[in-house]
Amino acid sequence: MRKFRMYFVDISNDGSEFELRFETLKTYINDLNDEYNLNIKLIKTEYENDKFNKVLEARKDDKEGNVRCFMCYSLRYKELVEYASKNNFEYVCSVMTISRQKNEEMINKILEGYSSKYSNIKYLNSNFKKD
Repeated sequence: MRKFRMYFVDISNDGSEFELRFETLKTYINDLNDEYNLNIKLIKTEYENDKFNKVLEARKDDKEGNVRCFMCYSLRYKELVEYASKNNFEYVCSVMTISRQKNEEMINKILEGYSSKYSNIKYLNSNFKKD
């Protein structure tokens, strides 16, 4: 069985965008499972916007792409790799590298660093931006 864990933490204050994205992803995963006879399990995490906002409060006025982004990447990816290791995932990756506003080099560096601390986790280096 393949497992897919969605992890969004700072999308909206009330969680409505989180739920919308989760339902969209769930539909997509269900369609993939049906069309290709797969068994991908979607794992939903808790919505933890308040937790992250408290940690990142001091950087709330940063513009996109500054220190706040790197702190957030680090927080979310540390938890991702820990979860993946404890739950026997083979690989971790981030789809955030598709965004032109996200620094894929920093995302890859952070995730590679955390992944290297766990012998059972491999990191799939990514840059999903279209040329």
